[in-house]
Amino acid sequence: MENTIENSSPGMFKPALNYALIISVVMIIVSLIFYLMGHPTANVKVYLEYAIIIAGLSYAAIMFRNEFSGGFITYGRSLGFIVVTGLITGIILGIWTFIYLGIIAPEVMEMIKEQIIENAYATAYRFNPNISDAEIDTMVDIQLRFQKPGILAFMNVFGYTFQALIFGLIISIFVKRKNPDFV
Repeated sequence: MENTIENSSPGMFKPALNYALIISVVMIIVSLIFYLMGHPTANVKVYLEYAIIIAGLSYAAIMFRNEFSGGFITYGRSLGFIVVTGLITGIILGIWTFIYLGIIAPEVMEMIKEQIIENAYATAYRFNPNISDAEIDTMVDIQLRFQKPGILAFMNVFGYTFQALIFGLIISIFVKRKNPDFV
């Protein structure tokens, strides 16, 4: 008779999908609130999104441990679950980004482009006061090539997965709980 955690534990996809949906819905609601307030690119929105991701992934990992893993989970399994949840969240939010920036609020893309131009000039002059406008324009052109709804949506998938990996490395330290029967 083989007693291993892997054989007695359920798969992680369905719980990851459920928690990714919850995280994504909260992120979409926050995005819409800031859009309706007229501040779709506010810095505070970015910080709030980080807090939502960290809290959501932490909650998801704890609930997965308690509800689907018998109250015990290894560091690696917790990290894997968090990364899968982040990947699914990235896919959902990537689709949302494409719809939001491409259909619902294309004017936000213009706001993003204006911010890129302002930030490029401010940053360039701060670090190199002798930089030419042509050099700054080249930097801006390169950045603007990546500011399309499809590219941003695609980058969301990798961005949220990478964030989940980084946050998961830390979260899993606190979520792991060894099963005394398998020590």
